[in-house]
Amino acid sequence: MRKGINKLVKELDSPKPESKKKKKNREEEILSTVISLRKAMLKHINEPVAAIMVKEKDGKWGEWTGDFTLSSEEKRELLLSKVELFYDNNFKNGVQELGIFQKIGDEWSLYKIMNKE
Repeated sequence: MRKGINKLVKELDSPKPESKKKKKNREEEILSTVISLRKAMLKHINEPVAAIMVKEKDGKWGEWTGDFTLSSEEKRELLLSKVELFYDNNFKNGVQELGIFQKIGDEWSLYKIMNKE
């Protein structure tokens, strides 16, 4: 993505005469890059982070072991366990069969079938 940004900045610094079609394409490319950057920034800003810190003699929190985050796979596993727990607590005794679906990209796929047992 950085190469794309550098290319756009270079083009903006030394504009050349261009047709309306090229200008429109360039504007669409810039808009697409800005949208991608915004999504990446919001994802980073909203990413939960935890750390372990040591309480120092003066009572202040100091030195930490580093930041801890969840990988995509860990998030997926936590989410699906949460769904299964919700099923156990709310539907297990009243519904014969439910399907748990997960969304990967734009596609929904069946993850697991939950049976009343």
